[in-house]
Amino acid sequence: MALKALAFPLAITTGAMVVLLLWGEQILSVFGPEFTGAKWPLVILMGCQLARAVFGPSVPLLTVIGAQRQNAALAVAALSVLIVSNLVLASLYGVLGAAIAVAIATLFWLIATAIVLGRVSGLRTDALYLLGRLGSLRSAPA
Repeated sequence: MALKALAFPLAITTGAMVVLLLWGEQILSVFGPEFTGAKWPLVILMGCQLARAVFGPSVPLLTVIGAQRQNAALAVAALSVLIVSNLVLASLYGVLGAAIAVAIATLFWLIATAIVLGRVSGLRTDALYLLGRLGSLRSAPA
């Protein structure tokens, strides 16, 4: 069931990423020529959304299973990672650095919530795990 819930967001986000990689400059040029340079920051931010799709609903599941404190602590930790990485990277690389800082904080948060969810409840909702489980179910003798 969880794999079916992941399929649509994963497909749509992957499609959006491909569109941005292929035609990002042309799409951004609709807003003006000065926007075409934002292709790579936009690709990085879309990559963050792709990572969210790959990791599944671990963030909201922490709240559903009653781990609100842990979820809040992880959100504050991710915010701290975002602030520090933004101070360093945005000052060095501008908008691209800010996008990279968002990616770092997002990956930190997603990995941390997946670990905490697994420890607190034994659940795993990431696409890689679910695909592995599906493959092992298909290859198991009946």
